[in-house]
Amino acid sequence: MAVISDELHCDAVRVSGRDPERLSIAAHCAAAAGLEVWFAPFPVDLPSDRLLLFFADCARRAEAVRENGAEVVFGAGCEMSAFCGGFIPGDTYGDRLRTMAEAGLEWWHGLGLVQERLNAFLMRVAETARAHFGGRITYASAPWEFVDWRPFDLVGVDAYRAAYNADTFRSELRGHLAHGKPVAVTEYGTCAYRGAGERGGAAWQVPHGAVPDEDEQVRYAGPERRISAPTAWSACSMRHGGHRRRCSTRWQPGTAAAEGKDTRRRLRQQSCEANLSPTRGVRVGDRAFDRLQKTFVF
Repeated sequence: MAVISDELHCDAVRVSGRDPERLSIAAHCAAAAGLEVWFAPFPVDLPSDRLLLFFADCARRAEAVRENGAEVVFGAGCEMSAFCGGFIPGDTYGDRLRTMAEAGLEWWHGLGLVQERLNAFLMRVAETARAHFGGRITYASAPWEFVDWRPFDLVGVDAYRAAYNADTFRSELRGHLAHGKPVAVTEYGTCAYRGAGERGGAAWQVPHGAVPDEDEQVRYAGPERRISAPTAWSACSMRHGGHRRRCSTRWQPGTAAAEGKDTRRRLRQQSCEANLSPTRGVRVGDRAFDRLQKTFVF
């Protein structure tokens, strides 16, 4: 955490996983390093009757970190329609991802009931979290999830630029501001092999014969850091091989890193308190099916 704070000059970190105790340890270490903590439980294939209890436990742990004086954001899950049962057919997340990869356009058009079940459940998750946590709450949504953001304080999107959406990526991301709330990019980035940046969210599926190239991540991150408006938020997830390395920071155009952490914290607070008005942008779902078809290629 000291490296993330002092050498990478990040002002926030997202800690994510399925073990509440390990999340607590990481979150307290992050807070001790002066970082804002995004406490992001990520239950994978946890039985549905245990999910709310899991989020309640995690929310209490996140509140314990917040009560010690740290700035904490609670991430109430990640892409749950795929990684948790009860929404998309399949016993495991691998089964569900295969179902999505093999599905045709008719199947995707029939996801209305899935969206309804997901939004109803997310409302219960948000209510559960707020009963134990006094800070801001968000959710890391997948490209195919059309979330009702009313129960949340921040819009959270996992957004990957790729060859197929490079021309529309900026406008699609800005379109999320139409919800009238701050937008957090809860995942972005690519893997450290040549050409990974063109594969978007599918880059974790490393192709045979891939050539290692850590500069690929540098090239990928450059254009993304220029897309935001002053009110946009960012949380990044850089990938190394098939694994993610997470760190986060807020995009503040015109602000030099050399101004120091006190200035960055003040700007963070101003960003949090800003009254964001809806902005005009493309509808997020306009290219959803094209985007999904290219994301789920096995």
